[in-house]
Formats: sequence, C-alpha cells, structure tokens
Amino acid sequence: MRNLGARLGVAAMALYRYVPTKDVLLELVLEAAYAKLPDDLPLRAAWPEQLRIVATDAWNLYRAHPWMLQISVQRPSLGPHAIRKYERELKSIEPAGLPDVEMDLVIATVSDFVRGSARSAIEAASASDATGLSDRGWWEAHAQHLARFVTPDQFPLAVRVGAAAGEAYGAATDPRRTFAFGLERLISGVVLHVQGRHTSRG
Repeated sequence: MRNLGARLGVAAMALYRYVPTKDVLLELVLEAAYAKLPDDLPLRAAWPEQLRIVATDAWNLYRAHPWMLQISVQRPSLGPHAIRKYERELKSIEPAGLPDVEMDLVIATVSDFVRGSARSAIEAASASDATGLSDRGWWEAHAQHLARFVTPDQFPLAVRVGAAAGEAYGAATDPRRTFAFGLERLISGVVLHVQGRHTSRG
C-alpha cells in the first residue's frame, strides 16, 4: 500500500478513499494483469496445442509480474478479466470432449503446475540478484566444498546425474527447460486420459 501510494503521490491511507480493503485492491491489480492476456486461441490448432498456448501465456504473465505469485488464488478473483481468462482456458480443452468437472480439473492441474514452475523460475532469478552471483558463479564458488563431502562412492547417482545436468544447464537448474519438459509430459498425460475415455465409450 505504501509503494502504491508513493507511485500515485498520495498517502497509503488515502487509497482507502477509493478501495474499501486491501483485498479489493489486490483483485483490481490482478484484473489489470489478466487484461494483458490474449483473447483468442488459434482456431485450427488441436486442443493439446491450445492448452500449451494457454499454459505458456500464464507462465509469461507470472514472469512479467512476479508479485502475482504472492496473491492467493484459492478464492479466485471474480472480475471480468479473471472470468475471461477462465473461459479461454476452458475453450482450450473443450474440444477434448471431457465432462465439465474433468475440464475444470485439467485446467486446475495445469494452472497449479504453471504457478509452481513460475515460482521456481522467479526464485532462481532472485537468488542471482540477491547474491550478486550467477548460478554458474555460485556453483564454482562451492565446488571445492561440495567435492569434499559428495563423492562418487557415497552418492554415485547424485554425482553422475548432477554433473550431467550441470553441464547441460550451466547452472543447478534450467527453469525454462524444466517448464517446457514438464508441460509436455502433463499434456501427454491428459491426451492419454482423453483417449482412454473415448475408448471406454466405444
């Protein structure tokens, strides 16, 4: 509230002349963020591609506005842009022919995955800002200490896989790569579920 008041050139308490509570203000700023999402989906794209687009759009929105992750979505905003977002998400999965409740479950599952992945990506970026070290720099600084306690004899898988991943990523993790990999596995799982439902109907 103080930061917003400072940006608007008013005292924090003066904001309550315009919004009754902080929760209402948070809904308004979420609405402003959701308004930046596209309206349409590619008409000719198959539903897995549409679901992929919806998830990627949400990932990009969280990356652009990290503060969104600090706001609970357990009781979602009911503003017009939030509802438009939900409608667009449902349209992406509608062609799959699932029952209504399963459509909602798919969107909820994908949304939770996107939110968690975006949080990890933002935390990784914040760590570099906070320490002044890149991921590669941090690992190089700790490599000697790590080598003393983590040996191939004690932890063969951790040493082998960790080395391969570190070389591939140039860091401990690669959030964008992890998001892309996880999203593809998640969508593949939904595809199998849809195929199983259609098979059982037949």
